[in-house]
Amino acid sequence: TLARKLAIQKQDVQAAQFTIYPQYDRKNKHQLNGYNVSREVHITLRDLSNYPLLLEGSVALGASHIKQPQFDFSNRKTLENKALQAAFKDAQQQAHLLAKVAGDKLGKTLWIHASGGHAPMRMGMLAESFADTNYPTGEIALTRQIQVRFALQD
Repeated sequence: TLARKLAIQKQDVQAAQFTIYPQYDRKNKHQLNGYNVSREVHITLRDLSNYPLLLEGSVALGASHIKQPQFDFSNRKTLENKALQAAFKDAQQQAHLLAKVAGDKLGKTLWIHASGGHAPMRMGMLAESFADTNYPTGEIALTRQIQVRFALQD
């Protein structure tokens, strides 16, 4: 199969869901012409250089509808933690600067709230993989936001 040819592991292919519905003659609604069978296949592609081959191979096998890909990070949690750390350091630097301008010193952290964690998905990080193809490129960004409240000292 195409998945084996592209070295896609079995656990990265979900193809259990399929739909069968009858097709009737348009003029005579009681005349059954046959059945339409469709199957949805979800593939986790870990080697993005195979993306063009997967698209082209799917179409060659008869795929008539391909949904927009969803790109994500395999090490999402690690990257989110690094983004949180960077967001805190940035907030701390800004708070230190503002406290200095106000004639105060930055005290201890009183409150922290983290939000975000989404990744705006653009056809990114694929530029090198698709350098020799006509597929669009861009980048994938992961963002985290925090709100921090610090105490001020005179």
